[in-house]
Order: sequence, then C-alpha cells, then structure tokens
Amino acid sequence: MAKAKYNGHNADNALQIATQRELELRKGDGSRT
Repeated sequence: MAKAKYNGHNADNALQIATQRELELRKGDGSRT
C-alpha cells in the first residue's frame, strides 16, 4: 500500500512539473509574438 501511495505521489509531481513547463512555454510564445 505504501508503494502505491509513493507511486501516486510521483505521478502527481510529474503532472505538476508538466503543467508548469507548459505554462512557461506559453508565456515564452506570447512574449515572442
């Protein structure tokens, strides 16, 4: 059970990082235009 919780936490972090990256990329595109 602890293992499943740990895996879920990692997936959450990955999703958060991916969202942050996408926001930064969108910001960069907006600045260039």
